[in-house]
Amino acid sequence: MNHRSRHNADHTVFEASIQEGSYLASILESMPDIMFIKNLDGIYLHCNQPLAELLGKPIDQIIGGNDIDLFGRDRASIFRQEDLEVIRTGEQRKNIDWNLAGDNKNILLETLKAPYLDNEGKISGIIGISRDITERHNTQLIINEQDAEIENFFQILNDPLLITDPTGSIIKSNLAWERTFDSKIGDQFSSYIHPEERQIIIDQLAELTNERANVDFTCRMRSANGKWLTFEWRCHHFNQRLYIAARNITTKIRDEKIKTEQEQLLLFRQRFEDTLTSISTKLINMPVEKIDAAINDVLAQIGNLIDVDRSYVFIFDLSAETMTNTHEWTADGILPEKENLAGLPLSIFPWWIKNLSKLEVINVPIVSNLPDEASTEREILEMQNIQSVLVLPLISDNDLIGFLGFDSVKEQRTWSNDSIILLRMVSDIISNAYMRFKYQHDLAQSERRKGALLTAVPDMILRIARDGTLLDIQYAADPAFNKEVDVINPVSLQNLVAENQQAEVLMGITVALESRTLQTVEFKFEVNNSSRVLEARFQASGTNEVTAIIRDVSERARLEMIKSDFINKATHELRTPLATMMLMSNLMDGSDSPEERSEYWEILKSELDREKTLVDDILTAGKLESPQTKLLLREFDLKEMFSNFFTKFQIVANEKGIDLQTKYYRDPSLPSDMFRSDENVLNQIFANLAGNAIKFTEPKGNILLALKLLPSEIEFTIEDNGIGIPAEDVPFLFSRFFRGANAINLEIQGTGIGLFIVRSLIEKLGGTIDIATKLGQGTKFIVKLPNAPLNP
Repeated sequence: MNHRSRHNADHTVFEASIQEGSYLASILESMPDIMFIKNLDGIYLHCNQPLAELLGKPIDQIIGGNDIDLFGRDRASIFRQEDLEVIRTGEQRKNIDWNLAGDNKNILLETLKAPYLDNEGKISGIIGISRDITERHNTQLIINEQDAEIENFFQILNDPLLITDPTGSIIKSNLAWERTFDSKIGDQFSSYIHPEERQIIIDQLAELTNERANVDFTCRMRSANGKWLTFEWRCHHFNQRLYIAARNITTKIRDEKIKTEQEQLLLFRQRFEDTLTSISTKLINMPVEKIDAAINDVLAQIGNLIDVDRSYVFIFDLSAETMTNTHEWTADGILPEKENLAGLPLSIFPWWIKNLSKLEVINVPIVSNLPDEASTEREILEMQNIQSVLVLPLISDNDLIGFLGFDSVKEQRTWSNDSIILLRMVSDIISNAYMRFKYQHDLAQSERRKGALLTAVPDMILRIARDGTLLDIQYAADPAFNKEVDVINPVSLQNLVAENQQAEVLMGITVALESRTLQTVEFKFEVNNSSRVLEARFQASGTNEVTAIIRDVSERARLEMIKSDFINKATHELRTPLATMMLMSNLMDGSDSPEERSEYWEILKSELDREKTLVDDILTAGKLESPQTKLLLREFDLKEMFSNFFTKFQIVANEKGIDLQTKYYRDPSLPSDMFRSDENVLNQIFANLAGNAIKFTEPKGNILLALKLLPSEIEFTIEDNGIGIPAEDVPFLFSRFFRGANAINLEIQGTGIGLFIVRSLIEKLGGTIDIATKLGQGTKFIVKLPNAPLNP
């Protein structure tokens, strides 16, 4: 017995308990979080719609399955161990795990599993609740990354920097301060100032407020080795704290060239730090919809600042193993390359990708000196006249998502370690901004998908008060139905319901509100000579209101009526030959005449054949719905099979006085009449169509059977000049239990199941069937079936 079979008994018990525990049922239906219930064997007994949306499967495909069916063996093993631990200890268990949703998006779920108890208080399974915490997780990561960026920026500065409270007590200092001064947290900043200057500085700092936030001063400070060094200080007051930065101006520069270079470096660093602060603040606070354009502005700022010819961003698509140039800035006179660099295979940059995958910086001062293993990259760079290149990985959650690059086309150049450190901060800022843009973009797409899904719901959705008043309405997909409803212009549900069913509908609303369980009511809706059968599903959505899904089930009701009519007809058809057979049997027992007994025996055999045919049709229709029904494909002589088939039906046609003709054609390119298919199924299709043609053709009528064997298929045509089929009946002709109106009026025997069997068998063989008919003039069926391939 497989797990779906074992699930049946458990599910029956569960459904009974779920009806008794209507509170739980209401939670399962209305809870926005994922909820599920499994039995002790791990089989899903119940789940709600959020789980179905996560997996991208209907609920009825989840219930009865296990975690192996839904998540694969590896993840199912982990889930099973968690379930067994809850069952063993009887205690709740919480875990956080990444999961892949139906739309291939990774989401982080926080899952609480607890024992599910039966009515006797015994553990009968597991109940689980999962909540999507992806956004909370991503937000915290962004906050952590921003804090880390600030701390990194704080620590990499070569100049001393510290933070004090309003009294001047040191709260925090950077490495440069700690190297320069022998201090510890809690020391007074003023204690390191020269005594002759200390009070003046203390007075200046005391005057700082939010309105007067900055002050610059110069003073002597006692260093770690006891020497007095002269520093320039800048102090900023913010949020009851003093942010103090220093610059040592003690050493005199002897070499004017070195002094100039240092001044330029300091100026560059200051400009870079100011730019870094500016773009970081800008991207963090920028609306998501403007981030994409802002990244191009950042590339322009940094490109101009470090004097390169091109700056750009590439983003990886790891699923497709490609990368695309998404953002680019070029200096004057430099041709852009972005349009030519979309969807590039990662495989053509092996050395490049190998280094980036290690999250390393690629610093190439001279492109022509690249090693032989980077020959592909060297060739591509030289084709673009690039002389030097610097590439920094773009990283998110320790994963490589792309890279930030800088090209020097006009001249060779080098980048110092300090510059690379600062540029790595730029790459981190761009990574965070891009991921925030991508996250919000994906979120917006998800919201649009949800909106599209709601819009695509084919049913009418209503909000209804306890007394039946309509509070809101979302129309169905059927414009004709909407128009019919608008004719009534309903303000109350009772306007849509026949008077004799209004009490039943209002009772459904009341029960849904008081029991908090889903209630289903069917009722008739009639307007402008149009009659529909509607199904209303009521679910409590507030203290005194329900949400109702109104579905047109007229077709289902019609099919139920047809099915009931079929059962009555089939019963009648089965009883008629049975009654005749019993009569013939009695007559044979009471007759001594050999001639009479022979006549009765022939009638009895005929009725037996009729009974067998009817039972076979009913059984065949049932088997066609079974997935276990298999085709038996083999090669056979099609011409011989068709000849035998024709011989059999020519006898039947002759008995009714019908002229039955046949034509057979084989394509000249084919070496023989061999065809591969299921010969028995083929005979059954031909027999049903030929039998119908004989049945619905009057004596002295004509029937043509034509069969063509073509290279890849066969085409079977059967054409008669019988009673034909009414045009309005043709769309339903292949429906189970359907019979044409003229066949019923002429009292021609049948159950309406033969053509359903024919179409089902043709579809199993991968073929098609078409019909051309005219009432009173005849009918033509055209069947095309493929030549099945030989088994290897």
